Amino acid sequence: MYKHFPEIIEICKANNVKLNLTTNGTFLGRGVHEWGNMILPVASDVKISWNGASSETAEKVMIGSRFDKQLQNLKDFLKIRDQVATTQGNRATVTLQLTFMEVNLKEIPEVVKLAISLGVDRIKGHHLWAHFKEIKHQNMRRNEEAINKWNAIVAECQQIAKENLLPNGKQIVLENIFALNLQATTEIHPAATCPFLGKEAWVNAEGRFDPCCAPDQERKKLGTFGNVKDEDLLKLWNAEEYKDLVKNYHNRELCKKCNMRKVPPM
Repeated sequence: MYKHFPEIIEICKANNVKLNLTTNGTFLGRGVHEWGNMILPVASDVKISWNGASSETAEKVMIGSRFDKQLQNLKDFLKIRDQVATTQGNRATVTLQLTFMEVNLKEIPEVVKLAISLGVDRIKGHHLWAHFKEIKHQNMRRNEEAINKWNAIVAECQQIAKENLLPNGKQIVLENIFALNLQATTEIHPAATCPFLGKEAWVNAEGRFDPCCAPDQERKKLGTFGNVKDEDLLKLWNAEEYKDLVKNYHNRELCKKCNMRKVPPM
């Protein structure tokens, strides 16, 4: 949809920079074959948003989508991934990225099975950002009953991953699919760390330097960190305001309840 996206790919080629891409997998305009052959030679990882293992669930979550078309796109994209790896030497990983919520909870193990059968490298996901009342019932951290349901699915997914290897003989990576303790209604895990601060620079379409990918109205509560149209990115990165957030984010209410924080391996 972004008309200058092919230029980003050319910039990556010219500067030997790897592209880490998240897409909903519709491959608008050019189709999966043209986009795949453009993206995959420069990609490090391509995350494709995935919402379920059935048409009913996937199309309920993403209104207007066609599950059968998305599934065929995924299969074709993976074939192109393997062809590019053989002919051009760059093997990007492919990830299915989910939002964990009540509506698709029971289908997550089937998504893992599907991913393994197709040769997807990783399943990554996050719990739902439930910042308005209409979707709070979808939050798997909403109460102890929901947490117990989530933990049962985690155990099932981990067992599937152990017992079913990918076609290349490796085990699929399950990222952020971990059991929660019963206090996770307020904080996902006391030892969880932010995967963004001090590691990634987020710049929005208007040039605003943002600390992370939290919902915009929530993210603004963290402060104002400048705009790359007005100041050099590295200057904003090294500014006292941003360094203070990196050091003290554990004390911010938004960060305490954040679903994106990562738990260290156990």
